[in-house]
Amino acid sequence: MDMIYTVGKRFRKQLVKFLSSLHLLEKFM
Repeated sequence: MDMIYTVGKRFRKQLVKFLSSLHLLEKFM
C-alpha cells in the first residue's frame, strides 16, 4: 500500500512536470 502511494506521488510529480513543459511549449508557439 505504501509503495503504491509513493509510486503515485512520483508519477503525479512527473505528470505535473510534463504538463508544465507542454504549457511552456504552447506559449512559445
